[in-house]
Amino acid sequence: MAPGSNYLGRMRGSVVRERTSKLALALVCCASLALSGCFKKERKSNAVTGGRASMPAASVERAATGATPHRASNALDAYALGNPTRVDTLPGVLAEASGLTDVSSTEVAIVQDEQGVIFVYDLEARSITKQVPFGPPGDYEGLTRLGDSMFVLASDGTLITVGNWRGAPRVERRALDLPTRDNEGLGYDPFADRLLIAPKSRWQSGKANKHLRAVFALDPKSRKLDAQPALVMDVNRLVDYATAHDRSLPEKSKNGKHRVALRFMPASIAVHPKSRELFVISAIDHVLAAFDREGNVTGYARLDPARYRQPEGMTFLADGTLVIANEAAGAEPELIQVQSNSGTALPVD
Repeated sequence: MAPGSNYLGRMRGSVVRERTSKLALALVCCASLALSGCFKKERKSNAVTGGRASMPAASVERAATGATPHRASNALDAYALGNPTRVDTLPGVLAEASGLTDVSSTEVAIVQDEQGVIFVYDLEARSITKQVPFGPPGDYEGLTRLGDSMFVLASDGTLITVGNWRGAPRVERRALDLPTRDNEGLGYDPFADRLLIAPKSRWQSGKANKHLRAVFALDPKSRKLDAQPALVMDVNRLVDYATAHDRSLPEKSKNGKHRVALRFMPASIAVHPKSRELFVISAIDHVLAAFDREGNVTGYARLDPARYRQPEGMTFLADGTLVIANEAAGAEPELIQVQSNSGTALPVD
């Protein structure tokens, strides 16, 4: 071996190792940057489309992401709300119709907010076939049914249970410990065996919470109310959804300037018998919205005030037909049926 060759060999080996080390470092850096980009995209996607409404307000998310949530389909497209299947004029005694529930494929029950009476309405005969007294005059807003029991919700949070309503009714009243003062929406969730209460008023005070609306759950057997909401609906997310789907929103004008004025104050809540989605009506806005069971918006529609003057009650028949009760509001009370369109029917779960 020539003198110095061993030294040169060591030098070449050192250079190779150094280059290999630099190449490995470069590859690690590239992978790290790519992975970081993926995480950023994932975080951004989650902030826009997913999660419960207890997450930061959608207005904050819009500022952070510059995007609005989008869903390929609108659950309410399954219903031609502007072209109802059938409209019944109800008897004058139901001028203040407020709560509505299904009884069978051919019957519904209605409560009006001034009389302590449940009215059973036959859809085929188009007439009241039974009246079930349960208490003195009051402010009764919500109605739902489970088996042979009817449940009535008063605006002050009192729950009235009317057992054996077809025979000799047994009436029980219980004041619920609700944190809200104006309670209207009441529905039964058969997929979780619970009663759902959607208050009209805010769940929490303060400017930071003005966009949140709660839905509370109640055990129908023990009548025990869950301390925390079953889900929280975010009005900001509703605005985002409507905007992303090119749907109109309630507006107010002042000094020639227009601003969104969606208050979203639930008057009625019902669970779709096939998709399991929660449908909520805000009568004051003439808005119907749908939510999945995590509180994400899945549908939004404006209701024509000429057709839906004051939509206070809502329920579904077993086949998915949507039924809405209109208060008279200066005209005549009505019961409106809208069948699901065959081409855009909601999925069977």
